[in-house]
Amino acid sequence: MTGFFRFGTNTTTDVYFSTIYFQRGETIKKNTPVNDAVENELSIHQRLKECEERFRLLLDGALDYSIVMLDSRGLIKSWNTGNQLVAGQYPADLIGHPISRIYLSEDVASGKPQREFEEVLAKGRIEHEGWRTRSDGARYWAKLVTTVLKDASGALCGYSIVLKDVTERKRTEAALKSVVDHSTDALITIDNNGVIQSFAGAAQRIFGYAPEEVVGKKINMLMPEPWRHEHDGYLNNYLQTGHAKIIGLGREVTGLRKDGSTVPLDLTVTEFTMDDVHFFTGILRDISERKAAQEQLRIQATRDLLTGAWNRVAVLDLFEQELNRGHREDKRVGLIFVDLDHFKRINDTYGHLGGDAVLRACGEKMRAIMRPYDLVGRYGGEEFVIILPGCDEANLRKICERLRASLAETQVGYEHNKIAFTVSIGAALSSLGQATKAESLLRQADAALYRAKMGGRNRVELAND
Repeated sequence: MTGFFRFGTNTTTDVYFSTIYFQRGETIKKNTPVNDAVENELSIHQRLKECEERFRLLLDGALDYSIVMLDSRGLIKSWNTGNQLVAGQYPADLIGHPISRIYLSEDVASGKPQREFEEVLAKGRIEHEGWRTRSDGARYWAKLVTTVLKDASGALCGYSIVLKDVTERKRTEAALKSVVDHSTDALITIDNNGVIQSFAGAAQRIFGYAPEEVVGKKINMLMPEPWRHEHDGYLNNYLQTGHAKIIGLGREVTGLRKDGSTVPLDLTVTEFTMDDVHFFTGILRDISERKAAQEQLRIQATRDLLTGAWNRVAVLDLFEQELNRGHREDKRVGLIFVDLDHFKRINDTYGHLGGDAVLRACGEKMRAIMRPYDLVGRYGGEEFVIILPGCDEANLRKICERLRASLAETQVGYEHNKIAFTVSIGAALSSLGQATKAESLLRQADAALYRAKMGGRNRVELAND
């Protein structure tokens, strides 16, 4: 190594060193007066000794690291004393021993130390982590950087190892990984291009993909349309404007599974930046059970549990909505009352369970006959109401007659019996050009039903007949 050192100026001796060569076995070239050469050479050796001492103190002061020097055979030549906790013993106890002394016995048996030496010889330097052991048998997780040392001719001199005990970090990572792996939520991280970086927690269970199937691919593969097509636009808009729509806010979304089915999810998105790159982590929870429970509650609140038809409250509310819409769009709305004939006789003959079987069959038959957008509700007891949006008088009459005839042909199986029944029907239509009150139309249809009953039952009557 060469360099220019000026140690000072003496007016008597005028001592200068122009160039000094620090190489093995090479004499010091100097342009100083002969009578000062020895004194200056001693000064140089003293400075070198001081530098070595400072370097030793620096190594010993590296409390978080052990710095180990090995010879070409892998025997320990030195181990700085800065981190005795890592060594688990005094460095002097390790000098002269092979580095395999700090490996686990099973790793030594499997040839792991030799494989790592072969790898570092091939690469010149390797970084790795793994379990190591102290003299008392205690294990610790070490992070190591091993480097090949060669002389000026390229011959192998030995190896250096910088070692750090990172057991606490390993334990923290293991604990965090356990929490994530056993989480009931999916944890998915994407970059600012929407590319999946990690796929953890319950993600595999929820979506059906293994991590290696999705990492490196766009997050919109987990979304059905139209969200799949729109997601990149949402992401780009946020990156350009900073206007967040879902970051930090919970919302319900729909996910797309590997098998093509969809799943309702609760989504919360958090953001972080690393090396000027935005990353987003989505925390997703499968809410299928919650949505099913909500749907069940909705059904209980709006449906008749025996027949599956709308209950009285729900169907009357829907009737009001259809009348308002019909008035806005200048379309008529039909209303049908259906009442089972002699239902008390059915109950008396077959019991109330037999009567329930007839009511269920009647509700199912009406829903099958009516148009998809017609609304069938149970008004009370053995009476049903049907709402027909956009219906005129001719169609209303035709639908009522088809419904009566179809129900008259129906026979309900119950305890080896075939129960036949008929219905009476009364119907009415809303007016065009003016708002029709629900109560008025209900009264008209009810009056028509009464006439059908009085006329002999199993017949149809319209309010304007």
